[in-house]
Amino acid sequence: MPQMSPMNWILLLSFFSFMALSTFSKIS
Repeated sequence: MPQMSPMNWILLLSFFSFMALSTFSKIS
């Protein structure tokens, strides 16, 4: 697994959080 900078991890986490939130909003 390639090393990633903290900024990349923050971007990935926020992206997945956004996707999860939109999916949750659609279900509700």
